[in-house]
Amino acid sequence: MSLDPEFVQECLRANELGDGLLYAAIHQGRYVYASNQGLWYRWDGHSWARDDLDQAVAAVEDVAAAYADEIQRLGADLAEALAQEREGQAAQLRATIKALRRRIDRLRTDAGRRNCLRFAAVNPSRPLAIRGDEFDRNPWLLAVANGVVDLRSGEIEPGRQEDYIARRSPVVWPEDRRLEDLEAPLWEQTLEEIYGDEEIVSYLQRLFGYAIAGRNSEHIFPIFWGRGRNGKSLMVETLHYVLGGYAGSVPAEMLLDVGRPTSSAQSSPDLMSLKGLRLAIASETDEGRRFSISRVKWLTGGDTLTARGLYERHMTEWEPTHLLVLLTNNRPAASGDYAFWSRCQLIPHPHSFVPDPRSPHERPADPNRAQKLREEAAGILAWLIRGCLEWQQVGLRPPESVQVATQEYADEEDYVGRFLEACTEVGDGYRVSASDLYAAFSLWYQGNVSSRRSYTPSQKSFTSKVHALDRYQRIKSNGYYHFLGLRLTEEWAARIREVQPDDT
Repeated sequence: MSLDPEFVQECLRANELGDGLLYAAIHQGRYVYASNQGLWYRWDGHSWARDDLDQAVAAVEDVAAAYADEIQRLGADLAEALAQEREGQAAQLRATIKALRRRIDRLRTDAGRRNCLRFAAVNPSRPLAIRGDEFDRNPWLLAVANGVVDLRSGEIEPGRQEDYIARRSPVVWPEDRRLEDLEAPLWEQTLEEIYGDEEIVSYLQRLFGYAIAGRNSEHIFPIFWGRGRNGKSLMVETLHYVLGGYAGSVPAEMLLDVGRPTSSAQSSPDLMSLKGLRLAIASETDEGRRFSISRVKWLTGGDTLTARGLYERHMTEWEPTHLLVLLTNNRPAASGDYAFWSRCQLIPHPHSFVPDPRSPHERPADPNRAQKLREEAAGILAWLIRGCLEWQQVGLRPPESVQVATQEYADEEDYVGRFLEACTEVGDGYRVSASDLYAAFSLWYQGNVSSRRSYTPSQKSFTSKVHALDRYQRIKSNGYYHFLGLRLTEEWAARIREVQPDDT
């Protein structure tokens, strides 16, 4: 770019601040400094990319080059002054050239480069620093390698610096093809092989289309469940590849009960990793684990999230943009909390992909399928965008099979209902103390649900759930609570009589 010589000399006279001003003038629109991250970003033509290779540091040489150009220009002026014997002017030119050379030498030191960047980021006239929360604030925009897709229309346009898009998909969008013409036949065949249900495949197109919009308005928690080799990982890993920086993996521990809660003042890099994601993928839970219902509701409910990154001093707040999904072979235990089950959508995976299929639920495995699907990346992204447009028109519309599977899961996790059905009798005139009922429940729970005593719901929680059923009147007699219309079966009443003396 062409620089005004007087501006270059003003920068020289302003010392290191001037170096920063000159850097900012040369690289305005090419680099920005995210203050809340302490990182530089560079413009790649359509989005802002984190400067992992320190190109912003290398670009300090452009300031040295600008000073070198000024030396060359002043050298011509010096030759003319000497030819015309203007000694006073020649002396001034020599001094300026000497100062320029010293400045160039300093800019080629670590300290010189560091200070140049510091003043380029923060200076009174043209700072390159931004807060950092400007990035990716418009969820309707999705960047690809060669443009930005507006998810409200499906149209692709060139990226703009002022949109501050910092995540992008690696897909190169075929500019000569319309959205409706881009296909992914192997991808659609793969989904058909995994699910064998057209309604589920259509629902997944809307579900993942909703995810890329980053709206977080549906407040859902999809669980992709089934024993190994069933295609769920292949599907989600393919989407991860297609979405690039918009998708990411998070630890399943974020969703599970881990005992004592951590302090909110502690750093939480796992939680910070959700910031800016459209698709957050948690994978695999061990058998016998249970959900932390409060955390699931928090991470899927759309409320503002607050966390602190590793080594960061200040907390960060952001509006969530992610759809959090869980891939698991084992369904974690869950309470009968309505808010949890209203979010949960269980998607079973009934088939297995094996080298030598021998049973009706087995399908032939293709060891090269993952690589083949990557070759359809543009078509898969178009499939997602069409799903996003359809979601905007009709909503998610989960199929009946997903609703039935979710309800069956909820019924199996209704431990209070299962206990009452197995261990109690209903009738007029029946009566049971709340303490005896809970004692029986504790024994039943540890024998039928989890042997870990710490997982057993508390008496307060259990009693409130029984009371909330609104089937049995709760009364207080002689300082103790009782339920009317209910009693333990003879077997369980006898078991309680056996263990209670040991507890006294």
